[in-house]
Amino acid sequence: MSRRSHPDPIEKTLSESPSFSCCRPREIRAMSSYTTRIDLKAGRVLTREGEVGMELFVIVAGRALVERGGVALAVVESGAVIGEIALLRATTRTATVTAMTDMSVLVMSRSEVAAMRNLGIASSAWEHLDRMIEARLKVLEQVVERRADEAWSLEPGAAESTTSTSGGNASLPVATARPGHSYGPAAGTWHRGFARAGNTIRVGAGL
Repeated sequence: MSRRSHPDPIEKTLSESPSFSCCRPREIRAMSSYTTRIDLKAGRVLTREGEVGMELFVIVAGRALVERGGVALAVVESGAVIGEIALLRATTRTATVTAMTDMSVLVMSRSEVAAMRNLGIASSAWEHLDRMIEARLKVLEQVVERRADEAWSLEPGAAESTTSTSGGNASLPVATARPGHSYGPAAGTWHRGFARAGNTIRVGAGL
């Protein structure tokens, strides 16, 4: 069979992620050689807030919960990039990301990303992510403040169980990320691929 009939699954994931869809096919092929696919069980922590970031992830399948300061911010799924801020800025993780379901992800280490950038592989994608980081950090702070306010504005008796996402079956409203992006929206608006969700998820169970 031809390559077109059965595309490489890593190349397919990268080409369909909005963060890398600007790359030419030969760049995608080159990127795939610097990428490893791994499977994770539900409850696995991909990034932990405050720790040094040594890799970034692209979600192939499954969903993950993004939290900062114990506040649920967003649910990310197929095509989303996780951990790029700490990796590209050589700083600590800005949020904790935990698998809500079994997941498959692509992993790129700091050294692999550095090698690609030095060789000029996917330059447009890395430059785009660099430009987006400042905006994402600002949005992240806004969402943390919004979520903290929402935790105290829930129905009576719910506040104590929802201000922490470390256990129990608390519910918090969260934003659902469209593929290829990181964190949630300014309240009630679209922001870089995120829409404020009207539903809730169960926080704590299985995490």
